[in-house]
Amino acid sequence: SASFASVACADGFNYGIDAGIGESDNVSLVQTNKVSQTIGIADLDFTSKETGSRLSDDIVGSFTYLDFVQHAYSNEFLGHFDGLVRYALVPERLTWTLQDNWGQLQVNPFGSLVPTNQQNINYLSTGPDWHERLGGTGFLNVSARYSRAQYSVSPYDSNRLLGIVGLGRELSAQSSVSVNGSVERVLFDNTLAAGNTDYDSDNVYLRYELHGARNDLSADIGVTRIDAGTAANSGSKAELQWTRK
Repeated sequence: SASFASVACADGFNYGIDAGIGESDNVSLVQTNKVSQTIGIADLDFTSKETGSRLSDDIVGSFTYLDFVQHAYSNEFLGHFDGLVRYALVPERLTWTLQDNWGQLQVNPFGSLVPTNQQNINYLSTGPDWHERLGGTGFLNVSARYSRAQYSVSPYDSNRLLGIVGLGRELSAQSSVSVNGSVERVLFDNTLAAGNTDYDSDNVYLRYELHGARNDLSADIGVTRIDAGTAANSGSKAELQWTRK
């Protein structure tokens, strides 16, 4: 392989480009009638991170182009893109968020990971966030989102509408506790496909959050209800998330 460029810019944008050649003695991942293949590879990776008084972004992209020289498969464009952009309409109060995530998933999760068993998936979400201070340590958060999920093969394209209200208190500069409620409506483009039933999801939960220099922790506990029109189910909700930079 050969690396043609790897650049880091002062404005928070970094990128790298490389190319190479790969060889497989079983490109189809089968037990019999194995096919050898030479594969030309070109990669592009980039990151962008800016934090301004009004506009901020956190974007990561990694893309690969595969050229199957003996034409075992059509040429492929793979990778992932994760982009988050926020704009402060009213600084420290009202922010508009745009988020997009693109990548690949297997069509048949139990099949081999070959080009004919992969599909592109894109998830776009946008909407406002309102943050209001209540006294010295209290706060009110209100968020609304419109989301669009698209699959290149599977019939799961859908639109989603989400609203969240949270009332909380800051325990310290790094931690908080809040009571939250959310309402979500999911609408599928193809309601004839198996499992594609439009539904409403309602949640009420208590959340604890802790933010450190490199670690973030959140814990939710509450109740949830799913209403699909002809059937409804209720149950408990518990979720724990931990991330480390």
